[in-house]
Amino acid sequence: MFKSSRRLFVSALGALAYLSSLAPAHAAIQRSADFSEGHALGIGLYGIAYDYSMWGVSAGAYAVTKQYSSSLTPIFEQSPELGLRLLARSYDKDGLSVGWVGGLHVSSRTDYSDVIQDSRQRNILTPDLGLSVAYGFNLWEMPLALRMNLTLGFSLLERGDFFQRLKFGPQTGLELAWQPRQDLEVTVGGGTLLGMRLKF
Repeated sequence: MFKSSRRLFVSALGALAYLSSLAPAHAAIQRSADFSEGHALGIGLYGIAYDYSMWGVSAGAYAVTKQYSSSLTPIFEQSPELGLRLLARSYDKDGLSVGWVGGLHVSSRTDYSDVIQDSRQRNILTPDLGLSVAYGFNLWEMPLALRMNLTLGFSLLERGDFFQRLKFGPQTGLELAWQPRQDLEVTVGGGTLLGMRLKF
């Protein structure tokens, strides 16, 4: 039992690192299928989120800054990326929760124009839709949850053909959460690295 739990934990950390390199996951502000009914406030190093859930459906909004910037612009001086999301749970049994997640993400990007010899800021609108899976388990008597969202997004305002505009969606992410209390989680994973979630 000890070896199998340790193997699961190591595999989870490996998957966490791999998916974090592929998609813009946001620890603590990610919403997953094992949500609890009521209010939830997620606070990460690079973002904040609020969600309300009832009757197996969760709706919320989030704001996140760009984690990496070549100009080293301070986080609070950057234009935040904003999003709305909806998650509907379809299965919840024996620690395993599955649901459908969708959202609408608005981000900005600075482009340089050769015509006007200047840079300008463009907004990029990206809806996405996909699957959310969460599994709760105990490791060394610690209540943990491993959560993964996998979505496809399509950029509506970005240039390019269909396949250039189709990519991992903004709701894609992998999160590992420690739950010391029913109303508190400490999370790790994705672009924000560390975070916490309060339930009330």
